[in-house]
Amino acid sequence: MWISRIRVTGGFLNGLDISLSEGLNVVIGPRGSGKTTLLELLRHAVGAEHAEQHRQLERQQFLDAVLGTGEVVLDVETDQGGRHLVVDAEGGGQRGDLSRSVLVLGQNELEEIASDEPSRLNLLDLRTGATTEMPDGEEAATLTAEIFDLRERIADRREESRKRERLLADRQLLISQETALMSGDAKELVDQRELLRQTEERVIQTGRELALLAEVHHEIHETSASQDLQVRRLSVAAGRANELRDAAEVKEALAEVVRLSQRMGEVLLQAQNGVETATTTTTEANIAARESAAPIRETLERAEAGLGQVTAQLRNVEAELRSIDSNDVRLLELEATHADLLLNRADFLDRIEKAEESLYQTRSEIARSVTAQITTNVIVVVHHLADSGAFREFLYESLRGTRTRASIIDAVAETILPRQLLDIVEMRRADALAAIANMSHDNAQKIIEHLDKNDILQELAMVRLKDRVDFRLRDGSVDKSIDELSTGQKCAVVLPIVLSEQMRTLILDQPEDHLDNAFLVTNVIGGLDTRRQSGAQTIIATHNANIPVLGEAENVIVLTSDGQAGTVAVQGPFDTDTVVDNITRLMEGGREAFARRSAFYAQHSAEPHD
Repeated sequence: MWISRIRVTGGFLNGLDISLSEGLNVVIGPRGSGKTTLLELLRHAVGAEHAEQHRQLERQQFLDAVLGTGEVVLDVETDQGGRHLVVDAEGGGQRGDLSRSVLVLGQNELEEIASDEPSRLNLLDLRTGATTEMPDGEEAATLTAEIFDLRERIADRREESRKRERLLADRQLLISQETALMSGDAKELVDQRELLRQTEERVIQTGRELALLAEVHHEIHETSASQDLQVRRLSVAAGRANELRDAAEVKEALAEVVRLSQRMGEVLLQAQNGVETATTTTTEANIAARESAAPIRETLERAEAGLGQVTAQLRNVEAELRSIDSNDVRLLELEATHADLLLNRADFLDRIEKAEESLYQTRSEIARSVTAQITTNVIVVVHHLADSGAFREFLYESLRGTRTRASIIDAVAETILPRQLLDIVEMRRADALAAIANMSHDNAQKIIEHLDKNDILQELAMVRLKDRVDFRLRDGSVDKSIDELSTGQKCAVVLPIVLSEQMRTLILDQPEDHLDNAFLVTNVIGGLDTRRQSGAQTIIATHNANIPVLGEAENVIVLTSDGQAGTVAVQGPFDTDTVVDNITRLMEGGREAFARRSAFYAQHSAEPHD
């Protein structure tokens, strides 16, 4: 893809109409004439990302100021034919499929990218056109929240289950006491006790049913609440879809979803009414059983001193044991659900790791390719998941106020993966954390206790390590990281990497900043020539005459300004007389200054040196 024409309606460049060549286009002009504005409008129209991703608000404010209510009209040429874009200051009219067809580096961005690790990584992704989609981390957070809730419920159920051994001992003791007290009873008292047992059994059974009905009612109520919200949202979406002129399939699908959701709400309401009716009936049965048991128990108490009390205690113990039986059944169900959720989350995190590995391989392959293309001593290296900055920041924030030493937090960030830490915290494995991070068991236990909270674990489930990209300069036998270089050296490293791009349109704003002319002539001009030979379009704003002249620009745009608006003064190939006059005047200080410098160089180069 390449840009063949740009027109601007509104703002500082109102009325601008420029045709562009498929090769090297150079924009020149005095400061304040609109060179940067022109390039930023080009960037905005195609929706190209910034390699350094800060200051988004400032950029929008800049666009509002230079374009206002106007529009950028762009003609682009692709393999599928011409495209026509009309884009406003808010980005309306942008085509997402074109955003990665152009690489744009604004003024000072080379230096900022060189000094910022995330921006270097993003530059490589822009350079490669990497489009590997990472799974949405929200799913891991949602699963983690469900797992946390189940862990708490399982812990409560297990605590309840531990009562079984004591209750069994109590039951055996009460049976022995009841047998001793019943040894001389008459048959009618035995019949009364059996009747009391049956009646109390109905009390216990209806009580259990009421508890189950309460649980079912709660689940239906929660589901109905979320269902009502879903129906409202879907109804709003369907209403908005009906305003579309086309998209009949979307309208029909949303209408059907709304109908099904409403039907589900109706069925849930029926179920809720049924539960409420059953609760009323069961409550009445429970009350009736209690009322029937009371006089029988009173009769037995009068006839058998102490036996009724023992019998009642025995029935209570048996009721508790039945409750624990139900608890254990539910415990097994919860443990099975917990295991399934752990497997689902593990599968999801595996997919993320696979996507990260694929992206790393893509980045590494392009890094090797870029290094091979560059003739200077520049090397691009990708370190897999070496950037733990987000993980470290998460740990510091989560453990704030716990008096955990920074050295301990750093040890965790350097030795454990976020996924490992998530498993360790959930399993309460202080021994594993202590061994891996080389810390005391007490410190490990304290960290786990502070991290084992629902919101913190959800955030931990979404924390990812990132690849780290380093641009290195080979200085003799030593490879120096870009972080060790001066500003000029940093720019001298990044610019050849940018120019090695030969597939997409490249837009650069004053790339010569911080570079000496020798480097510019030796490396930059050669990179521009290579791009032209490969058929790649380049658009550069510059104050350096070497770029349009030695680069043999097919199209030089000379901008001027009256302080209120920027306009095109001259446009044409670099060797056109009017273009040469402007290059000489604006970039060489005029013909007289250029002639004097030429004479000076000629004189001194001709003088013999001792």
